[in-house]
Formats: sequence, structure tokens, C-alpha cells
Amino acid sequence: MAEEESERPHAVDIYERVCEDSQEELERLQSSIVFSGLFAGFAIGLAPLAAALATVSLGSDVKSTALIAALLYPIGYVAVIIGRAQFFTENTLYPVMLSLRHSEFIGATARLWGIVYSTNLLGAFLFAALVVLTGALADDAQLELVKTGVDYASDGFSGIFFSAVITGFLLALVAWLVEGSDTVTARIAVIWGLTFLVALGSFDHCIASTLTTFAALLEGELGLGKLLAWLAPATLGNIAGGVLIVTSINYGQVRGDD
Repeated sequence: MAEEESERPHAVDIYERVCEDSQEELERLQSSIVFSGLFAGFAIGLAPLAAALATVSLGSDVKSTALIAALLYPIGYVAVIIGRAQFFTENTLYPVMLSLRHSEFIGATARLWGIVYSTNLLGAFLFAALVVLTGALADDAQLELVKTGVDYASDGFSGIFFSAVITGFLLALVAWLVEGSDTVTARIAVIWGLTFLVALGSFDHCIASTLTTFAALLEGELGLGKLLAWLAPATLGNIAGGVLIVTSINYGQVRGDD
């Protein structure tokens, strides 16, 4: 028992791993970050796609459908995070934590955010175009994606914002706990368990949920103004949940030992 406890990483150990990984990512070539961000935006589309396919396969009137769809939803996050792609909501932890330690990284963090956010959105749009405009997806599954996008955008500013705060908290927590896990199996378990809650609660995510709003836009069921009116509070809420809850509090607990 004592040996198991000694192998458990301390919060300071996780903090050091976060800072080391963050510095490596900030020093990557801009072109590498662009392609990594595109991959993340495209691959995260597997999450709402899996949920939509499960929903139409089981039938939305079946009580267990929402639960099963939520259980399949994390597949997109596993692909992105285990694949080490640049994902915007993870970056509310990594470079911000490093910037709190060394303020000279603030400019590089802002640049990284801009590149990753824009390329994630572009990747999500390309995935939406693939499934909506090419006929690759069955009509009922396509309609489910569109319906989900319309539902996301139908809420008010505060509802979207605070829903996104929960998502930002969960995704930054995933990033923190993944750094504290030493095996791929443990990392997948962390990712699956926490992102399952994102789907079960239908919480807003400024990249993953955007696939569905892009699908609704391409189908003409959602206007661009309405999409942007949803995207703004979703993005702000994701940032607030990640930075203010996970990053700041975890930095507070290790700052004295740094």
C-alpha cells in the first residue's frame, strides 16, 4: 500500500509535466500547429457524429438512447487528446499554466490560442461539410445533427455561457488528470469518464458542438448571425471554466512549492 501511494504523482509533479509539455508545444513551428489544430477540429467531429448515429439507430423515443449516445460521444475526444492534437479547450490549461509561471510566454500563448481556435473551427466546418454536403451520411443521422445544432443555438446568452463554463471546467480537468496518468489506458478512462458528462448534460463546447451548428447552417436551418450569437458565449464560457476554475485553482495549490 505504501509503495502504491509513493507512485501516485503529487500535484507539483503534474504541474511540472504540464509546464514541460506546454513549452514544447509553444516552441513548435507555426505550420505544425496549424495542421495539428485542423486535425483536432476535424477529428472532434466524431463525438457528435457518434452520438447522432446512436440516437437514430436506437430511436429517440427509447429512454436509454440519450445515455448510450453519451457513452459513445467521448470517441472524438479520445482521438484528439491521445493523438496529441492541438485542441482549444485543452489550451485553457497548458500554456496558461506556463504563463502564470513565466510571464514571457503570454504573447506566445495568445498566438497559440488564435491559431488553434481558428484552425479547430475550420476543421469542424470541413467535417460538417463532408457529412452534410456530400451525401456520405444517411438522411436521418444528418437531420439529427442539424436538430442538435439548432437546439444548442436556441438557448439564451447566460444559459449558453454557464453551460460552456461546465464544459470548460471538465475539459481542463481532463487535461490536468491526463498529465497525472502514466498509462494510455488510464488516460482513456479519464477522457471517457469526464467527456461522457459533456454529452449527458448537453453542455456547450465551442468546437465539438460547433460541428452541429455548422451542419444546421449548411442545411439552412440556422442563420450565421444566430450561430455567432451562440459561439461567442460558448467560447467565453469554455475559457472561463478552464482558466478560472481548473488552471487558476490548481496553480494556487502548487505556487508555494514552485
